Amino acid sequence: MSEQNTPVGLVSATLATVLYGSCYVPVRWFEAGDGMYFQWLMCIGQLLAGVAELSLTDWPPIYPLGMFGGMFFAIGNSLTVTIMDGIGMAVGSLLWNTVTCIVGWAVSRFGLFGSTKKEPYDNVMNIIGVIVVCVG
Repeated sequence: MSEQNTPVGLVSATLATVLYGSCYVPVRWFEAGDGMYFQWLMCIGQLLAGVAELSLTDWPPIYPLGMFGGMFFAIGNSLTVTIMDGIGMAVGSLLWNTVTCIVGWAVSRFGLFGSTKKEPYDNVMNIIGVIVVCVG
């Protein structure tokens, strides 16, 4: 897809935020045990959503290196119930989102994992911005 459509991107980001942010809420209503059954069902749901998306986009190629992200996501998912039982949903979400923000910034800023390095115009403001986002 070579063209960029800002309204479609904003609507998609909003939907992804709402849907991803609410996917752990039902876990609080039921006894989740050690979390492995929950993680298994989450992976099945993600697989079905991925297959549906692939079928709607004419089956584009699959990149095996991208599967590492799914593997790490599944490992993290297997620990969510333990984390929510141990420190709570709010603190767990705060930690996950802070780490995600810092890692996303570092990947873009330093060109980690083979991505293109993007130098900011002002390094000090760049770092202050990341700190404000993480603290806020």
